[in-house]
Amino acid sequence: MYYASYTKYKRLCPHCGEHFQTLLDPTALRLGPNVRTCHKCRRAFSSGSLEWPELTPAQKRKFLFGGLPWFLAFFGLFAAFPFYMGIKEPNSSGVDIEIAGAVLGVAACLLAAFYLICGVQIIFSKRRYAREKEGLDV
Repeated sequence: MYYASYTKYKRLCPHCGEHFQTLLDPTALRLGPNVRTCHKCRRAFSSGSLEWPELTPAQKRKFLFGGLPWFLAFFGLFAAFPFYMGIKEPNSSGVDIEIAGAVLGVAACLLAAFYLICGVQIIFSKRRYAREKEGLDV
């Protein structure tokens, strides 16, 4: 029997080893302030996060069009394809087109939710970056 598994990657404070973040993909870009303060030892360290204006165009493309959107798009297409092929059968009851539409609709909704969340993250990142720059210029 085959089953899907995933690994959780824990990010730790480099000074005291306190856990501060759990990731499913350690290579994923994370938007946020680059400097974090540990809750346990109160020391600052680099979190590896970047703000949107600091990203290169290639990093922005990776953030917006990386692994998850491709997975959702292919899931929708490949899951709906067998139902679409069933439409061409002469004895088709019409349920196949409804199922194919539902699968594609769910995939489209998931993609829309993903990009809505990305948009909110980008807006907050730009605001944080602007506030940080204003504070440094004063």
